[in-house]
Amino acid sequence: MPAFDTFLSHNTEDKVLIRQLKTALQKNDLQAWLDEDEIAPGQLFQDRIAEGMEQSRTAIAAYGAAGPGPWQAEEVRVLLQHSVREGKTVIPVLLPGAPAEPELPPFLAQRNWVDMRGGITDEGVRRLIWGITGNRGGELIDEVENLSELIKENDPNADRAPAYYQPVEKGFTRQSMESAAAKITQVIDSDILEVIIENIRKAKDRLVEVLGSDKPQQVKDEALEYAKYTICAELRRIRDLNEEQLPTPELEKAWVSNRCAV
Repeated sequence: MPAFDTFLSHNTEDKVLIRQLKTALQKNDLQAWLDEDEIAPGQLFQDRIAEGMEQSRTAIAAYGAAGPGPWQAEEVRVLLQHSVREGKTVIPVLLPGAPAEPELPPFLAQRNWVDMRGGITDEGVRRLIWGITGNRGGELIDEVENLSELIKENDPNADRAPAYYQPVEKGFTRQSMESAAAKITQVIDSDILEVIIENIRKAKDRLVEVLGSDKPQQVKDEALEYAKYTICAELRRIRDLNEEQLPTPELEKAWVSNRCAV
């Protein structure tokens, strides 16, 4: 079994951003191979890099303002060979500072990239985790928890009904993340899962936009009610697909905290 979840190919000039990216992945219990952490003094760079590629389930090819470095170009060629021979996933990532129209190697440019030009955000990291693990179940839980927390913070009834609002435990261990995500994908078709995630994300983005505006309170209240309706409607859809049950404790907690059964 590979020792690392992903291999970080990058230009040395982007080292600060790559360290941040590795830290973000570690917080989600994903192990990333990074040269400065794995090549000890006196070891041969080429040999250790080749071993790192072999020991990683997937690879990230990250590009920032400086574009690809000369050594990185060689790494990507080898990684694409691994992709052809073994089916290894190679994920292009655009770092902050990358140009609007990045010049990626032709065979890499055909792959769906993760756009982090606006910063190493939670959403970008979630998409990257999807690419590394091949599973969006964790992304669904994250979106549901984020919207639930936003509703809680802005619902005027929250203080009068505290029992409904259970604290949300953020983050997963690697084992619990994969277990929860697997349960979700067992009962939800990938196309339906994508629609559910998108609907919840749109409701969250709309609520954030309205709450941060100078719109009348009535409009804000309507956006809050729409967010409640959306999260409950999508959770009901999941229940309908799973014999009237939600597949994970995290989703069940969101059902209770948003009073979906009321």
